[in-house]
Amino acid sequence: MALAKTELPWPVSSDTSSPQAERRPYPILLHMAIPVIGLIAALLVIGLLTVGFYAPWPRVPPGIRINGIPFGGWSFDNLGHALAGWPPVTKTLRLVASDRSVTVEVQVVPDVTATVASVRGYARTGSLAERVRAWRALQRGVDLPVRHTLEPRSRDRAIDLAREGFEQAPADARLVTQGDEVTIAPAVEGRAVNVKELAAAMADAVATGQTTVEVPLLPVPPLVSTADIQAMGVSTLMARFATRFNTALVERSHNIALAASIIDGTLIPPGGRFSFNTVVGPRTAERGFQEAMVIQEDAFVPGLGGGVCQVSSTLYRAVLAAGLEVVERHNHSLPVAYIPLGLDATVSYGGQDLVFVNNTPHYVLLSMQVSADGELTARVFGGMSPEPVNFETVTTEIEAPPVRYLPDPGLGPGQLKVVDKGQYGRTVETYTVYPDGRRRLVSVSRYRPLPVQVLVGPGG
Repeated sequence: MALAKTELPWPVSSDTSSPQAERRPYPILLHMAIPVIGLIAALLVIGLLTVGFYAPWPRVPPGIRINGIPFGGWSFDNLGHALAGWPPVTKTLRLVASDRSVTVEVQVVPDVTATVASVRGYARTGSLAERVRAWRALQRGVDLPVRHTLEPRSRDRAIDLAREGFEQAPADARLVTQGDEVTIAPAVEGRAVNVKELAAAMADAVATGQTTVEVPLLPVPPLVSTADIQAMGVSTLMARFATRFNTALVERSHNIALAASIIDGTLIPPGGRFSFNTVVGPRTAERGFQEAMVIQEDAFVPGLGGGVCQVSSTLYRAVLAAGLEVVERHNHSLPVAYIPLGLDATVSYGGQDLVFVNNTPHYVLLSMQVSADGELTARVFGGMSPEPVNFETVTTEIEAPPVRYLPDPGLGPGQLKVVDKGQYGRTVETYTVYPDGRRRLVSVSRYRPLPVQVLVGPGG
């Protein structure tokens, strides 16, 4: 029986006696395997390159020196401990800003983290060509520098010196009086050291070997600008009044000067209220007031703050002339010598007060000055000149003083001796007189009489 002929996928020679008569598929398979083998080889090369130039170092690479000291083969932890034990180095930095400079000395210590990171990253950064070059250098030995940083306390001391040398506090705009003139001292912007940026700049200078550091400064605006003061509208003298005092009375003179200095420079906004007792405060020894003569129960006796009423009276008279609204004012129980009757204003902390209101559309500035020769001057500045006025006082009642007899055994029988002539009591009306002749009642003041004191001998 004849077999069916099978078709083969490759040609078969009919000459079976020839060596080529029987062929196999091996050359074709080998041809197909060559690219696969090449791909595998390429992957192996890439893997080797990755391990050789991209994988992290397990330890300090052989051939690495730091500042000439070999550390190849060390663990990175041990390298960090060694660096941390290195002593600090003193470096001088010149801090500069605009036209100023400050020289500081700082302590520099190894930056362990940055130095270890530089060792870990050796021949592990950049392109492949760069890594190969770094690796070749490593075969010959590589000396890496220590990365440095500022010792924290030394850095903070340097920053403190920079702040002392470069910072400037802002100056608020303010009103300045010179006699009857008022001007504006303009605001001045301050400056402050940007501490965070300065610390970074010094650290960068140390890391890069620089010795000069530009100090970063921040502007510090004033709390009160020139425009703020201009908007207050204080530009002219509204009124002035002066009284005199005896400078030989040292304690009384001291109290006058102290109270005047407290009031001087007071600003009152439109509609604002001024209280003498609130502004001047308690007249106590702790606050610097001294004992001098005061009026108490119809007599002059020593008391803390004696003389302060001359300040309130002088101010009251200037306030009247400025046309401000007086809310509270009290006359003394007895006449005083430094100001006309009806124009005084007594004060007592916790009791009688001098209160007035700024009834103008601008701020009001109070100025009180004391001269060396015993003159106390009150000035009121504002934004408008008041109508010029005069003041007239009219005594409407006079009360004769009583007579007080005091026994004195040193006198002869029935002998009399007047030791105090006393003083008449008076009721005084005070008027504002305007240029057109109008008169306005300001106040009615009542002063009690002081008794005549007479010494009387036995049997008188």
